[in-house]
Amino acid sequence: MGSMKTAMSALAALAFSMSQPDAARVLAEMRQAIGGDSAIAAVLAFSVRGSESRNFDGRTGGGDIEWICALPDRFLRVRRVGSPFGISVEADGFNGDARIRRRDSDIPSPPDPYQNDTPDQRAARNARAVRNTKHELSRFAVALLGVTAIDSLDTSYVAQQNVNGKPCDVLRLRSADGYTATLAVDAATHLPVVVSWMAPPIVTFTTTAAVVVPRGQSPGAVPPPAPPSLPPDPTAGLADVEHQLWFEDFKAADGLTWPHRFIEKVGGRVWTTTQLGKYKLNPKIDPKQFDPARR
Repeated sequence: MGSMKTAMSALAALAFSMSQPDAARVLAEMRQAIGGDSAIAAVLAFSVRGSESRNFDGRTGGGDIEWICALPDRFLRVRRVGSPFGISVEADGFNGDARIRRRDSDIPSPPDPYQNDTPDQRAARNARAVRNTKHELSRFAVALLGVTAIDSLDTSYVAQQNVNGKPCDVLRLRSADGYTATLAVDAATHLPVVVSWMAPPIVTFTTTAAVVVPRGQSPGAVPPPAPPSLPPDPTAGLADVEHQLWFEDFKAADGLTWPHRFIEKVGGRVWTTTQLGKYKLNPKIDPKQFDPARR
């Protein structure tokens, strides 16, 4: 009798565990909803262009944005922003563990707060920047490709929770350097909904400067005022807040269902909205784009 009860208890426990989703199953279902393993594996590179808008304490600014990615370890994000004083083009990303950072602008750069760093300090700062950019890319890429080698993350199942009124399976993502995030996946559609993580708040600086424009000249013909000096870390001493990256406007194309709008919230308020156009799959990419030494 006792052995029968034990067997029945074991069967009940097995049935219960099988009814509970685990991280591997949730990720497999998500990849299938995105397009399936074969379609995802066929993506060796992609590029996409769109627009980006940001909220600066009630004011909105923005410009054009382009993502260029060659898997598994090359990524470049290019921002183009216009102003009355000219155009700024900023590119940042990584090639393996090497940082890519370029700027071409009619507007002077602010003084470098790290100009007196030693070579070791500069190398350590660049390594942190690459690591953070890989985490950032992985948050976008999880809605395109699932968890990939771009950023090695361990996953575990947390619970099923309601997110914006939708039942979602929530996973925890962890990296070896201590970075932690949660991924909510729609339990019905199996598409990703939002990634959340804790990080310092966004600190913005605004300046007001009077610029005299001679009669008959456009504002763009007048040199812009010198940018202010900034502290090395304006978030020093501030408590971390919740950041969220929401995935919206899913569209099916080329066998893949990818989001075309990404909304980042910081402390519950919208910080950045990115609206993307058509993704180009496996485009021909000039290798010089990923040259860290290129200026």
